[in-house]
This record gives sequence, C-alpha cells and structure tokens, in this order.
Amino acid sequence: MYRSMNKQKLSIIIPMYNGANTIRACLDSIFYQYGSNEYEIIIVNDGSTDLGAKIVSGYQISHPNLILINQPNSGVSVARNRGIEEAGGEYITFVDCDDIVGVSYSDVRKCMATKKCLHAKSGVMNVSVLKTSQIPNAIPNLERQYFTRMLASADKFTADVAFAGKFTINYQEYALKQHSYDKEQVFYANQSEKHKILIDANNRENANFALYRKSFLDKHNLRFLANMPLDEDMLFCILSVIYAGCVVTVPESTYLYLRNENSASCFAEHARATKAYAYANLQRFPIILKELEKYPQYAKSYKWFLNEFASQGMKIDIHKNIELASLYYDYPSTICAGCDADTCKKCLYFPVVKEKINTAIKKYAPIKASR
Repeated sequence: MYRSMNKQKLSIIIPMYNGANTIRACLDSIFYQYGSNEYEIIIVNDGSTDLGAKIVSGYQISHPNLILINQPNSGVSVARNRGIEEAGGEYITFVDCDDIVGVSYSDVRKCMATKKCLHAKSGVMNVSVLKTSQIPNAIPNLERQYFTRMLASADKFTADVAFAGKFTINYQEYALKQHSYDKEQVFYANQSEKHKILIDANNRENANFALYRKSFLDKHNLRFLANMPLDEDMLFCILSVIYAGCVVTVPESTYLYLRNENSASCFAEHARATKAYAYANLQRFPIILKELEKYPQYAKSYKWFLNEFASQGMKIDIHKNIELASLYYDYPSTICAGCDADTCKKCLYFPVVKEKINTAIKKYAPIKASR
C-alpha cells in the first residue's frame, strides 16, 4: 500500500470507475495547471472493468507524482476515503474522473451557444474528447491557476476550507449552470457569517471544486459516508462548513462538472429519481440537524435546514405512491415549513420534530465512513 512520505502542499484525489473515455481529459487539464508536477495526484481505481487503469499507468511514466491505487468496487465514498487516508498533502481536493479543471465562464458560454463543448484545447496541447456522441465541442482555452488561487487564499487566511466555483453542463437538458464567486470573501465561525456560507454549501451540491485542510478533516474525523448513494458529497461539504473555523471563497478558479445520463445522480425515470432523492434527504438532513444542534449560536441555520427538510417532504406526492407516502411521515411536519418562530426551541412542536429526526437517523442513517 502506498503512503506518501513527504509532506506536500496539495493532494488531488480522483475516484475512478470505468473512466477510460474521460480520464485523459481530466488528467490533461490537471497537468496543465501551474504547480501540478509538485502536487500529489491520487487516482483510486474502484474496481473498473475498462482500460482506465492502463491509461493512468501510461501517464505515470512521465508523471511520477501520479499515484494509482486499485481496490475492489466499493463505491465513490469508500474510494474518496481511501484517497484521504493515503494523502500526504497539507490540503486535499477532489476531482471526478469525467470533469475538467481550469475553464473560463466566457469560453463555456461560447461553446454552449455554438454547441461545440467539452473538447478542451490549451495552446498546442489537445485534451481528449470527453463526449462525442451527444455534444461534440471545443473549449478553446484552459486557465492555469485553478489550484494556485485556492491555495493562496487558504494560506492567506489560514482557512480550513476554500471554495472555488463550478459550471455544470447537463447532457440531457443541454443546460449550463453556474456557481461561482466574484470576490474573495472570508467567513468565520460566528452566527451571521456561518449561516451565509452554510446556505452556500447547500447550494454547491458537491464536495469538489474546494480545498480542505487535511489536519482539519482528521481532527473532526470527517469522511464520506458509505451506503449513501446520493448527496454524500453534499453532506460532506456542509459538515465541513459547520466544523470550520474559517471558510474562504475564491474567485476565478473554475471547475467544469459534467452531469451525464450514466452518473449516479441522474435517473431516466422520474418516479425512481423522486424515491432516491427522498431517501437521500432522510439520510442527509437529520445528520446536519444533529450536528447543528451542538452549536446554539447556529440556531438560525438549524431552523433554515429544518424548514428545508420539511419543504422536501411536502414535495412528495402522497396520493400516487404508497412507498413515498410512508416516507412522508418521517419528514418534519409541514408546520415547520411555514413556522415563523425565531428558533425551533420556542415552538411547541419542537419535541415531535426532535423525535422524527432521531427516528430518521436510526431508520435511514448510512453506514459510518469506511476507511
């Protein structure tokens, strides 16, 4: 088993399952970044059955800082956790094997407008085509400071977490979604600042395009939860903000996130998707609320997440699906979604809500982080 002996600035963790068609583009975009040859790049091959591992082995010839770890198929959470355990960097970041780092918003918009996307080119360097069957494309330029900007901001403020931005391209809808920052902003562990960045963490939907201080993750034993097939990285991201003493946002560092029809978070059938996300909410929200309860100063955030939890339950159509109807009763009451109490403890319904949260944790809680 490989363990890094030298302390490095950054460990880039890439879980890979059957990524032969995309891993070249991912790695090329990473190696095009300033400082990439000084970072530790860990690919955890999660039982792939294609040629992805062979492709990575080819890259290792010219990139000795690229580490390949093979393991039986265990899921993305276990793969990421394995990468965290093996990482020797001061900071950790995650990249999916079908994504690209270092794109500009103007280039992505231009590509979307002309329907020529996802084939990245940087000067004379050609990045492999990610998806030719549905969206032949050409992103003309990659910028080269995706990692260095995040590292600079994290060091400047001794941050536990640094958030960069992303663009999401949805293959089914041919839609572009942006989540980025227009300035460097620091959030400390006080009520108003923490609430703002917690809401932002919830909207990020993903644990990628961020840096996490490795010692911070170890201190709080923060890992991805196994047996949580959806939103496990969203939960990881939110918990990191709850625990963090300082979070900084980083403008201009941009990540291209590709949602394709084969990803775990995309479903062809609406009913199946509704059920899957209902289960995910019943796993995620109770854990978040249980952690927020430990911090009385975050009562406003507790109330916000409880209202969001209740609102998700209201979206379940209890008249058409018996199984979903049974799930509905494990959500907080719809009273919570419209409650105007300043804090939940002032509400007469609070004891019932607490019991529902505890029930959801016992009933739906995923297995603890697997290392």
